[in-house]
Amino acid sequence: MQTEGLERFVGQTVSDCRVEQLVSCGRMSAVYRGQQLRPNRPVACTLFLLPEACSTQTRQLFRQRFLRLCPALMTLRHPHLLPVYGYGEWEGLPYLLTPYRTEGSLANTLKQRGAYTPAETLKVLEQVTAGLEHAHHQGLVHGMLTPAHLLVSADRPVQIAGLGLLRLLERRGLLPVQEPCEQALTITGAPLVALRYLSPEYLQGEPAAIRSDVYALGVVLVELLAGRAMSAEMQPLDLLMQLQRWLPPAMDQVLRQALSPDPALRFRRVSDLLAAWALALEQEEEKQTRIQWSTPLPAVQALPPSAFGRELVDTAFLPASVSWPQTSKAQRALPAKPEKRREGTGESLQRQGLAPRTLSRRRVTAMLVAGAAMGIIGSAGIGLAKMLSTRPAAQPPTPGRTTSVIGTTQLALNSALPFTDLSVSEKRQRLLIHLPNGSFVAYKQGCTHSGVLVNYDPKTQMLVCPAHGAIFDPAQGGRVVQGPATLPLPQVTIHVHSDGTMTL
Repeated sequence: MQTEGLERFVGQTVSDCRVEQLVSCGRMSAVYRGQQLRPNRPVACTLFLLPEACSTQTRQLFRQRFLRLCPALMTLRHPHLLPVYGYGEWEGLPYLLTPYRTEGSLANTLKQRGAYTPAETLKVLEQVTAGLEHAHHQGLVHGMLTPAHLLVSADRPVQIAGLGLLRLLERRGLLPVQEPCEQALTITGAPLVALRYLSPEYLQGEPAAIRSDVYALGVVLVELLAGRAMSAEMQPLDLLMQLQRWLPPAMDQVLRQALSPDPALRFRRVSDLLAAWALALEQEEEKQTRIQWSTPLPAVQALPPSAFGRELVDTAFLPASVSWPQTSKAQRALPAKPEKRREGTGESLQRQGLAPRTLSRRRVTAMLVAGAAMGIIGSAGIGLAKMLSTRPAAQPPTPGRTTSVIGTTQLALNSALPFTDLSVSEKRQRLLIHLPNGSFVAYKQGCTHSGVLVNYDPKTQMLVCPAHGAIFDPAQGGRVVQGPATLPLPQVTIHVHSDGTMTL
């Protein structure tokens, strides 16, 4: 259908949506900006176009597939999935209504800013994994995930678009397929996406499955680390070879497992990939910490006894922060390797997102016995600069403070507010909760089983992991109420000030 023919829909009303402008059009679909009337909100109306040469039978098969798939898409509601507001048929053409987003995608961001550090990719991976795991538990796979399907903005979480489109648009089941790779085409003959994002088994004729999403997510990770999209002639493992000059072996091994041509050798779930990637990052950070401490420490002046109080000493013996679980898959992805001494300044490590962050409790205890002067930040770790500081113990911030405010006491009772922890190099996401009893608590948001971000449920007053159903009680120190997690959710120390603001 020509663009002139598509313009005639502008100004008409589809269901309860008034079409305002034709935004884009391709061989298989046209996208319009519209305004939904009830509720009043901007929407994108995607109209699916079938070639005029399609037979009546093909059109009927496509219509049946569309009406069978859309009800399942309508029920999906997750913070990291782009919702479907409605669907139907308009003058014989199927359409979908979704939110109208103009901020752009990860593909645009990649072109503008270049490479991501491993720590930055982890923040993206956490959000994408949470959305995909929810879809997988509902029996839906994406199958053709690309950076263009990951919608990003400064004030919203990452949202996955295009869920269900592979199953809707693929050629198989609508037209005869002469070669297995032809199922990667639509009925118009156009490719679904660039072939590098489609798993090898799908290109060989197998249906898309969960491990197809693992493969695509591995391709996205490699492109983020490289800072560019691959050319059509390049394979993901070829680009990964170029990253080996600086990528730590443990991270390289995780990506190789995700990109294995044999699906049986890949991670079984996207959450397994997330856990292995986070564990590799943690191991590299710990190794860099050990490397820095292998050199003699400069002489420091001991703090006066009054500045080294019982509170600081007790804090050193709090439980260590919960590490990522090393599942059988993660163990395969991260084989033990002999330690190597590596040269590098703290500045160069920060550029790679691998700046030292934590020390073991054993090392803290040894330093306390030796009488070293140090400051301990919370229960999540120790910063080297803080250890060597001779300042007195920190006092609560005063007006004009530079400490970042994470929330206020105006937060509604029995509600939660996510915030970014700027005290750690990875700027991890945390959750501030105003408990029904009136007290305020904060927790690390990554589930201790899979690392997927947990959410607060006001009805049950619990923290719930959307991936595997783990439940934690925020009023009881984050203890596990329901598995599969076995470790409590790590709590974050917060400070409430007289002006009603809260800081870490």
